[in-house]
Amino acid sequence: MKIKIRTLTNKFLLVMTAALVAVVSVIVIYEWRATRISIEERLLDKGRDLVLSLSRTLEHVTEQDLNRGIVFQDGTSWNHDTLKQHLFNDELTVNPQSEQSAANRIKDAAYASKEAVLYNGETIPLFQYELKYDSAYDRYTDDRWQGIMDSFMNEEDVIYAMAAAYSDNPSYAGYIATHNSIYSKLGEASKDAWGDEGFLSQNYRANRVFNDQTGYNAVMNTNTDEVYLQKYDRLIDGRTVEAWDISYPLMIDGKHWGAVRVAVSKEKADALIAAERTKVLLQFGGLMVVVLVILFLLSQLVVGRKLRSIVRAAVNLNSSEADLTYRIEVKGDDEISRLAEEVNRFIEHMQSLMRAIRNNSASVSELAGKLSAGSHQSRELSSQLASAVNEMALGAENQAVGADEAARSMEEMAASVGRIAHSSNVMAEASGDMLHAAELGHEKSDKAVVQMERLGAATASISHVIGQLNERSSEIQEMAGTISAIASQTNLLALNAAIEAAHAGEYGLGFSVVSNEIRKLAEQASAHAGHIAETIDQVLALTANAVGAVNTGDQEMEQGLETVQELKASFDSLWNESRLVAAQIQDVSASTEEMAAGSEQVSASVDTMAQVAKATSSHALQSAADTERQNQLAAETLALASSVNELAEELQRSIERFRIE
Repeated sequence: MKIKIRTLTNKFLLVMTAALVAVVSVIVIYEWRATRISIEERLLDKGRDLVLSLSRTLEHVTEQDLNRGIVFQDGTSWNHDTLKQHLFNDELTVNPQSEQSAANRIKDAAYASKEAVLYNGETIPLFQYELKYDSAYDRYTDDRWQGIMDSFMNEEDVIYAMAAAYSDNPSYAGYIATHNSIYSKLGEASKDAWGDEGFLSQNYRANRVFNDQTGYNAVMNTNTDEVYLQKYDRLIDGRTVEAWDISYPLMIDGKHWGAVRVAVSKEKADALIAAERTKVLLQFGGLMVVVLVILFLLSQLVVGRKLRSIVRAAVNLNSSEADLTYRIEVKGDDEISRLAEEVNRFIEHMQSLMRAIRNNSASVSELAGKLSAGSHQSRELSSQLASAVNEMALGAENQAVGADEAARSMEEMAASVGRIAHSSNVMAEASGDMLHAAELGHEKSDKAVVQMERLGAATASISHVIGQLNERSSEIQEMAGTISAIASQTNLLALNAAIEAAHAGEYGLGFSVVSNEIRKLAEQASAHAGHIAETIDQVLALTANAVGAVNTGDQEMEQGLETVQELKASFDSLWNESRLVAAQIQDVSASTEEMAAGSEQVSASVDTMAQVAKATSSHALQSAADTERQNQLAAETLALASSVNELAEELQRSIERFRIE
């Protein structure tokens, strides 16, 4: 089952955990290595002290015996020359009884097939390697050196402490005349698998030549500046342990005699190393847990809480009923706090814009109502004017029939002209109101266009903020890629370390386990980095959705701007048409005044009355046409007022989805 980590705080904690594990792993490995080196140095110091002390002790005792001579327990004695002659006589003689025992052992086919590897890589049968020899100084070393060498065997991890002789003959180099008591037992305790006891037993390790690589190198070394360390595997009580053979040249009477060899077991040191490593692992593991707990608490209490408040604000803005009174609580002066402040400023700016648009739309709706009422009144007045003009035309025609009828018609015409004058004044006032209302609508529509343009700019601002968030997410994705690359390199290094450990055999088992653990941690870090990359892709997708939502809002804003611009165009048209209507009404008023003057002249002369009647008839026809045009303009004004009212109501409904109070 694939686990998805959605929050940035959890992703940060996961990345920090992987990084902390990697750092702690490196530190633990370094501490493990330092612990191993420290304990091994102590073990080497211990072996150095033992071998130097044993070498000096043997040199001192032998120098005294050379100076004083020596008397053995059977009463025989050696003086200086005799002792020195025996000590530096490197001739060895194979013990005949040892040859007979070897002949008996090789009857065992398994034993007969075994071989020993010499210093130069050559092999010889094991029975030949285990032959016993007699030398000129066996008696002296058994009597004087064995007790001294046994005194250095008190430490549990000391395997042996002995002296090995040098010889110009490589076949004799490494001869051990006297061994520690535990390796040269006598009687029943020394019996081997073939029944031999004491000197002839396979378990009796004295009087043998140890010219394998370790023994040969020890006696051939003449460097007295430092001890000589050799490491090899040794079988002890059925288990294989690493043994350190620490040797130092043994100088007698100023001449190189051989070497003092002290072997220490590394088993106890390895146990101490393991205990120290476990202690280090527990210490750093506990420290890592404490650090992770602190990081978790900080990420949840500091970062997570601030991010959640910003997310709530974004969800509120994207909802169908956005609450523009909501504000994010801002504490601190970090990047997240500054982002929250910018979001609050955007919400406040949008709230102001919505409030202004709502108020302007209400004003536009009110003006549209006034314009509609004025248009109705203008249409009624136009109808009355048309009726009066028709009556005036009828009177002019009747006036042309006869003078009597002309006089009466002139009286009726005078009354009609009075009514027309009155109606023209009323129409002039109505057209003035209509023109004033059109001018107000024109100004309000201009303000609405400006407000919509500001709202578009605010939408562009939030789109820019979301773009910055998208850039930060891309940077986190690059970090995840870097972590993945580091994890891959660590995995490769761990693989190389495992290969080297495999080449080292049993020496590299411990390091192989560590390299495997490092490889696993690297694989986990790589997997977590992949998870982070996938999650960042999801964040980028969500950011793209947010950008889409903002773009959608921007399109809706553009549509609203187009609607307001159409409203503005309608008001411009209404304003222009109102100006035309006012001008035509002024023409009608002037014509009416001329008709009144004509009526007074007709009263003076019948002939003049006939001419005036014709002129009046002509003006009446023109007034009828003008009145019809005015009626059409009033109808168009009414339609425009209705359209403006509908646009204002639609704008009001769009704003109602926002809560601004």
